[in-house]
Amino acid sequence: GLACFAPLRVRLWPGKFREPDLVFMAAAHADRIGEKYWGVPDLVAELISPGNPDLDRDIKKDEYARAGIPEYWLVDLEKQTIEVYLWAAGQYQSGRTLRVGDTLASAQLPGFSLALAELFRDE
Repeated sequence: GLACFAPLRVRLWPGKFREPDLVFMAAAHADRIGEKYWGVPDLVAELISPGNPDLDRDIKKDEYARAGIPEYWLVDLEKQTIEVYLWAAGQYQSGRTLRVGDTLASAQLPGFSLALAELFRDE
């Protein structure tokens, strides 16, 4: 598959675009990758905006669920957490919150893992 960082336009449905902070498209869905924008990806991640956390936590989460994106990560740099939401039955199921000491794995990225302590370490 292919992972890209913003800015990258993603078309959620006709007329609705977003630019997630991180986007992953599985190789099996490479036909969704266009020159002007990508179609619905397999995973998106958003860094919570300090000035407008409801945008990422509520509005974008609802839009990504409506579009059927299988996995959504909500990254909180201040709290050093990642909420992982998996799509099923037309909505995101209750997210699990990972903290420093936990390891992030992904249903969309078999074999991928990342220790949050490594991600959030101070340099």
